[in-house]
Amino acid sequence: MEEGLNNRKIMRQDNRIIISTNQVTKSYGEGASLFYALHPTTLSISKGSINVILGKSGSGKTTLLSLLGGMEDPTNGHVWFKQQNFYKLNDAEQANIRGNNFGFIFQNYHLIPEISVFDNIILPLMINKKKKDISDIKKLTNILGIGNKLKSFPFQLSGGQQQRVAIARAMANDPEIIFADEPTGNLDRKNAKKVIELLVSLCEQFDKTLVIVTHEENLIERPDQLFFIEDGRVKTL
Repeated sequence: MEEGLNNRKIMRQDNRIIISTNQVTKSYGEGASLFYALHPTTLSISKGSINVILGKSGSGKTTLLSLLGGMEDPTNGHVWFKQQNFYKLNDAEQANIRGNNFGFIFQNYHLIPEISVFDNIILPLMINKKKKDISDIKKLTNILGIGNKLKSFPFQLSGGQQQRVAIARAMANDPEIIFADEPTGNLDRKNAKKVIELLVSLCEQFDKTLVIVTHEENLIERPDQLFFIEDGRVKTL
C-alpha cells in the first residue's frame, strides 16, 4: 500500500500544473484601515492532486479558496488556470470555466428543497446545457450510497446523505477541479470520515483535482499538499 501511495505521489509530481497563483492578495480598506484577508501568496496545484488548506475560522482560508475558484476578484496578483490568467478573462469566459471545469461543495449543502435529489444532481448539466448518460449519474450515486434516494427530496435525507448529493452534483458536470469549503462542518465525526473517504476516493478514481478547506487537522491522511494559513499568510507544510 505504501508503494502505491509513493507511486501516486511521483506520478502527480510529474503532472503539469493546473492552477497556480502569483503574489495574489485580497485586501479591504486603505491607509490606516487597510486589512489583508490574504497576504501575497504564490502556490501551484497539479492535476489530479489532493490539496488541503488548513486554518482556523477567520484565517483567510475561504478567501483563498474563493480566489482559486474564480468566485472573488483579487486585489493584486494573478490566478492562472491551465496557462490562462483567469481574472484577465471576460465575464463570459470566466463563467464558462467555472461552469465546465470547476465543481463546488459547501458546508451547508445548498440543495434546492423543492426539487428531487436527481434534479439537484443534474442541475449543473441543465445550466450548462450539457448532456450526460444517465447511467453515469446512477453509477456515481451508487458509489456514494444514494442511488436509492434519487426520487427523494433533500428534507427526507440525513445530513450525510445531503452532502453526498452535493458531491454528486459537483462531479456531475465532469469538472477538472473540485473545490470543497468545510464539507464536513455540519457532520458528526462518523459521517465526516465517510464523506471525506468517499470524496477522496472519487477524485482519485476519476482523476479529479481536489482543493479542500478545513479547520480539522488530519481530515485527510497524507494529502499531496498541505497549506496552513493563519492571519492571511500561507505556509506549505
